[in-house]
Amino acid sequence: NGLFGEFTAIDLFLNFYEDNIEILGHNIMGPTHPRALEYYDVELVGQRSLDDHVVHDIVIAPKSELQPAFAGTLAVLDGEFSILEVTLKPSRATLRRPSAGVQQFDLAYRQQYRAFADGMWLPVDFHIAIDMELGLTGLQFPYMRRDIIQRLSAYRVNQVLPDSLFG
Repeated sequence: NGLFGEFTAIDLFLNFYEDNIEILGHNIMGPTHPRALEYYDVELVGQRSLDDHVVHDIVIAPKSELQPAFAGTLAVLDGEFSILEVTLKPSRATLRRPSAGVQQFDLAYRQQYRAFADGMWLPVDFHIAIDMELGLTGLQFPYMRRDIIQRLSAYRVNQVLPDSLFG
């Protein structure tokens, strides 16, 4: 099992455009879910220019501390209402310690998006920051941080797939 035993490959890459996001065994409503406003407090905290467009900076937070959810910021492009960037942390209700020796455990995610063919917005990178403190009675380890950065490129949209993939 190990220190990160509960992490799966799916936990190491998320798409915050999905309505429901699976993380560490929890099914969390994403910020773009059609019912997100029922579960998240949303506040416009700023606006800025990007080329000839306005970007809205939005803060979201779960309405209930008991609800598995995310808290953080979204940058949304005006007009298209496409997400340019998310910086989110799972709520306390979502996180649990991956093993007994973990005293503190935090996750933070950052993802950026760009427009591709036919106005399709796809993720181009994904950052995970894992912060933790380990220790047992009489034994304490220094604070640890693990940063994982993934870059996505060479998208090919609407490609014909071989029949063997569906077999």
